[in-house]
Amino acid sequence: MIRKSVVAIICFTLMFLVPAAALLAEVSANPTSGIYHNARCQHYGCKSCTKTFKTAEEAKKAGFRPCRKCGG
Repeated sequence: MIRKSVVAIICFTLMFLVPAAALLAEVSANPTSGIYHNARCQHYGCKSCTKTFKTAEEAKKAGFRPCRKCGG
């Protein structure tokens, strides 16, 4: 009974923490295309991605849009 409760609490917590953590992750941006990528994207380290931001929100405020493949 306790084990199921612990698993339920962990799952519930992860549902809310993982998306929040993704928003706080560093992103790389391509000034030419105006697109930013998250660290899991295949385009994250491309040679055209010369700007980095601490958060996706910073990249958006600077005028960049999220990548359509990775969601930024």
